[in-house]
Amino acid sequence: LDAPNSTSVVTRQDIRLSGITRFPELLRRVAGMDVMQMTGGDANVSMRGLNSRLSNKLLVLVDGRNVKNDILGSTFWESLTIDVDQIERIEIVRGPGSSLYGADAFAGVVNIITRQPAEGGSGLRVGGGDGPSVYGSLWATGRDGDFAYRASAGFTRRPRWTREVGA
Repeated sequence: LDAPNSTSVVTRQDIRLSGITRFPELLRRVAGMDVMQMTGGDANVSMRGLNSRLSNKLLVLVDGRNVKNDILGSTFWESLTIDVDQIERIEIVRGPGSSLYGADAFAGVVNIITRQPAEGGSGLRVGGGDGPSVYGSLWATGRDGDFAYRASAGFTRRPRWTREVGA
């Protein structure tokens, strides 16, 4: 209530009920977000009309840590090391946040909060689609006294949408 910016929160229940398995598609449902699908496996996300081929005006955090690619300065959504099933909530702050978060937050901030280790149990998800489109993820969580862990692995294969040109 005290935030001077427009904020949105996508909860774990929102994610579960949507059935969406990719981050850009989750953010496409948030008012003000601009998702540009470049290829089957590459999407750029921004807001306030500042989207481009390598969108670098949106600060993306996972549990408060920056996840941008340092060389190109943008976020590669398909390379994030977490799955949508491991998310507790996604907090979106629309508008410039550079004074609080630094120069990377020119368009806004997306903070992905993951579930605590040993919370939510273990699971497996596998799916596919037309052509070579397949995905799968496996995660395990547990607790032994004060030690809690979460381990996950995943695979995604999406078409590139290339145009075949004759010799």
